[in-house]
Order: sequence, then C-alpha cells, then structure tokens
Amino acid sequence: MLRGFAHSGGTLIQTDDTGQAVWVDLLTPDDDEVARAEAYLGAALPRRGDMAEIEISSRLYKEDGAHFVTVLLPVNARTEEALMAPVCFAIAPGKLVTLRYQTPRPFTTYPEHAGRVSIGCDSADAVMTGLFEEVIDRIADILEWIGDDLDAMSRGLFRRGENAGPLRGSALQDMLEQIGLKSALLGDLRTCLLTLERAAGYVGPIVGQRAGSDAREALGMQHHDVHSLSEHAGSLEQKAALLLDATLGVISIEQNASMRVFSVIAVVFLPPTLIGSLYGMNFAHMPELSWPWGYPMAVLAMIVSAVLPITYFRMKGWF
Repeated sequence: MLRGFAHSGGTLIQTDDTGQAVWVDLLTPDDDEVARAEAYLGAALPRRGDMAEIEISSRLYKEDGAHFVTVLLPVNARTEEALMAPVCFAIAPGKLVTLRYQTPRPFTTYPEHAGRVSIGCDSADAVMTGLFEEVIDRIADILEWIGDDLDAMSRGLFRRGENAGPLRGSALQDMLEQIGLKSALLGDLRTCLLTLERAAGYVGPIVGQRAGSDAREALGMQHHDVHSLSEHAGSLEQKAALLLDATLGVISIEQNASMRVFSVIAVVFLPPTLIGSLYGMNFAHMPELSWPWGYPMAVLAMIVSAVLPITYFRMKGWF
C-alpha cells in the first residue's frame, strides 16, 4: 500500500499525487508501488532483507543524494505477539519516504494530529522530526505501562493487603510468565532506543542545515529524550530481574514448605510402621503373642511413637 501526504492548511492530507506529497508511506508495497516511490525520491529503496541487517553501515548511509535511516520500532507491544519491526526513513531535499512491513502505532496516529506537533508538518524534514517525536512518545508510554505492571506485580508478591494471603501455585507461575514477557520486551525496547539514538544523531546535522535552528533544537531534544528513556528502560530491567529473583525465591520457599510437611509425615509414621513390622513377623516364639495385653500395648506404643515427633517438631517451631 502506498499513501501520499501533502501539507495543506497546517496539517497533512492524503493525496494520490506523489508529486505534491511531502511524505510517501509504503506498507508492504508491491513492485509498482516501490517503483513509484523510487521515482518520487530519485533513489533506490533498500529491500526487505537489507533493512534487517544489523550493521550500522546498512542502517545509516547516503546514496544518490538521499539519506537512508533504518530503525526498529515496537509493534503490538501490549500483547503477547509483541515484536520489533524495521522501518526505513529515506530523506531527500523536500521529500520523505518511509518503508515498512508492519504497522507501528505512530504511523496510524501521527497523520491525524501532524499539525499540532511542536515543529509542524510543512516540510519533509518537519514530518520526519514529527514522526520521531511520535515514536519517542509511544515508547515512553510503553515503558510507563511496563513500570506500572511491574509495580503491581511487586505489591502482589510482597504485600497483598491485610486480609489477603500470599500468592500460591498457578498465580506464581503466571507471574513468572508475565515477568519473562516484560523482560523480553524491555530488551527489545532498549535495542529500539539504540537505533533511534543513532538515527537522531545521524540526521540531526542534515536536517538542521536545511530546516534551521528549530528542527536542530527539536532533534537535539529527541536525542536527549531517547538517551533518558534508554536509562529508564535499564532501570526497569533491573527491577524486573529483582522481581524475577524474588518470585523464584517465593516459589522455592513454597516448595520447601511442602517438602517439610512430607518430611514430618514420614517421620511421624516411621516409628509406628517399625513397631507394626516387628509384631507382624511370623515367628513362633514371640513373648507378646500369648500375652493378653500384647495387642493394646503395641497400639499404644505406635500412638506414642507418632505423638512424640509431632510434639518435638512443634516445640522447635518446625511444624
């Protein structure tokens, strides 16, 4: 799909005429749409495999008078299908092309309020700066959501209220799964922020020369925001790691408590079992067999031998 956006009345309007567009957005394009976008840009666009390369030289480069920047952006971040998708920004004087194969949310929300961002949307450079601002705001929202979830899980694990009991069984397993998902997402977001930080540092001087001090200042603030968010993501990773260790510790305590109960039961029933085994042997000459009080004495001995360990464990506070 190819979408063209032109500046009109202080905002962006969608247009089929790419010649009037300041921004052309490609989503999983076919060969004809790629050819139209390349004719508009005046340079060849990278292929999907090239966008997935991890080398900096493959993500930040200049070719045929256009600058190409590939960043990783979160998609479906609040679901179990969260992933990081590469998005290419191709920048030429007065022209911007974005190439993507997923739908990060900023590409849906930005056109609706492009005229209200700090730098406006009257040029391709301003649109790219506005998109970067929208992406950064989106990542900040995701990090805030992750932080709130981690805080809620921490309160649930350590203190659930006056009348609430501790987490048990499947609840702890669910918490482990959620912590794992949050930790994986945080790692992906840090990678995403790293690509954004490099991209902002690369395009800052280029856009600043063309768009003036406002764009240069905006990109400088975005570079600072990305760095701050990266540090915040790192602190959330540490919190998630602490919560993971604490959850595993609670699970270990619960397992130890269960094993302690089984150990106490085994110790309690071991002496009566021994007594019953002794008097269950088939020997002809056993003194107590002919004694009228032999059976009550054996039962009493079994009861006493079971009560004594329980009394001892309770005195020690083990049970």
